[in-house]
Amino acid sequence: MNYKNPGGTTILPITKERAEILRVKNMLQNNGVDPSGFIISRSDLRLELLADATKEKYDFKVKEGAGTVRSLEQRLSQNDLFFLTEIALCISKQDAIASPEEYANTPLYTFPDPNFFLVANEAKSLETLYNGKMLLKTSITDRIPAILTHNFRYAPQSQTVGSAFIGVTADTVPEYGPNDQARGYYSLGEAYGMDGAEDNMVSVVLGAGLRSAIAGTAPDVNVFVCLLKGILVSEGARKVTEYLKRNPFV
Repeated sequence: MNYKNPGGTTILPITKERAEILRVKNMLQNNGVDPSGFIISRSDLRLELLADATKEKYDFKVKEGAGTVRSLEQRLSQNDLFFLTEIALCISKQDAIASPEEYANTPLYTFPDPNFFLVANEAKSLETLYNGKMLLKTSITDRIPAILTHNFRYAPQSQTVGSAFIGVTADTVPEYGPNDQARGYYSLGEAYGMDGAEDNMVSVVLGAGLRSAIAGTAPDVNVFVCLLKGILVSEGARKVTEYLKRNPFV
């Protein structure tokens, strides 16, 4: 819906995303940086790690080129500045020996659906992902207090129906969306700045409990997917470095 001010001029409503872009522009301006010199837009990052029964801690690298980069990942360019506003923590599967390799052949799951994660104790093992904690770090420095990962767990009303059920002829995937909450996103409340040239990472520590089947069974193995939603300042890295060291939020 549009609105009119007392003078009769139509005023377009400001969306949440537009308000976040304006906050970033104001921050740049307040730090002596002309925002008109940059492309500032809504953007997403996608970080992935294979589940591993021997691991308790997972470090998702944000920086482009850091460590092993998987084919579906979208990392942060070292030249860019990213202000993170929402995070999701999901589970997917892959079959790397299929031809062609199937890295995106399953939907993103926002909880360990026992009708899909069918290996013995697999769903139970995956619950440790949503009973742990998450930290945002720059190198070895913790930038914000730990977030409990239960905030990312979302069980939709419509869940997986497998073809193994009587009378069902094809698998039905679970509901995903239509809003960010129903996609498992958790809002930080503020925008957290990441300089692409720094060694930023998202660290997830699993909760205590059974993890023996967390990876699934090869070749159909589980992948942890961390999705970061925010505002991207293209070619904006290193322009407000001192500000981010003093206050990473806007």
